[in-house]
Formats: sequence, structure tokens, C-alpha cells
Amino acid sequence: MIRNNLAKHLGGDPYFKWRGHEVSRIEAFSDSVFAFAITLIIVSLEVPKSFSQLQEVMKGFVGFAACFALMLWMWYEHFRFFRRYGLQDLKTIVLNACLLFVVLFYSFPLKFVFGYVINRMFGLNKIEAITQSESAQMMYFFNIGFFAVTFIFWMLYRHA
Repeated sequence: MIRNNLAKHLGGDPYFKWRGHEVSRIEAFSDSVFAFAITLIIVSLEVPKSFSQLQEVMKGFVGFAACFALMLWMWYEHFRFFRRYGLQDLKTIVLNACLLFVVLFYSFPLKFVFGYVINRMFGLNKIEAITQSESAQMMYFFNIGFFAVTFIFWMLYRHA
């Protein structure tokens, strides 16, 4: 239902005709992987047992929101691709599997980068300080993951 409404209201591109409303198996599986990746971003947090622990958890809210927004953007691009093309051939399945693998693995550097950068910006110091070399490597991992996601999307569109 939600996917159908999104396709109807956000489709706006006059050069593409949105395919049917049914969700394919590859889309359903991909949706569950994206949901799991978002869960990985927050799952390490325990339920607070005191108010001070709740305050500590809330310090990570902005970082989680940034991670969630980036994951939502990836999901939306995936959604648009499969609403437009609905391909289910071997090459699409392999590229989609690569995308899902990267998304799952990318959730860890994503959480660390946003947690670290936002906590440092607001002086929360929730995460241990890192050296300049470690900071460069952290951004390297983040950029490699972002490049991998966009490159796989490019490969999917090129194939379509």
C-alpha cells in the first residue's frame, strides 16, 4: 500500500511509466535487508535503565537520524529503480545482491562516522577521540561505501 502510494505521488518523471503495483520477491527481500540495516544502526543500544542512561542514548539521536536519512535515500533509489524497470534477470539479481551486501556492511562505518562527527560537533564526546590518521581512514571507509552504493546503482541503470 505504501509503495503504491509512493509510486503514484512521487513518480513525477514524464518519461517513465511506472510498472504494476505488485511487489516482486526481489523487492520484498531487499526491503527486509534495508530494514535490517537500519536496525543494525540502532540495535547496539540497550534499553536505558535510568534517566542518565536515557540521556546518553538521546545524545546519539542526531547521528541516528542522519544514518536513517542516508539509508532511506538508498532505499528510495532502490524503490524507484524496481518500480521503473522491475527486472528480475540474473544480472539484476547479482547487482542487487551486491548492493544489499554493501548496504549491510556499510551500516557500521555509517553509524561510526555520523556518531563520531556529530558527537564531536556538539561536544558530547560519547565516542573515544581518534587520531588524524584514524580520522582519514574512517572517512576513507565511509567514502568507499558511498561510492560502492552509487556505482552499483549506476550499473543497475546501465543494465536496464
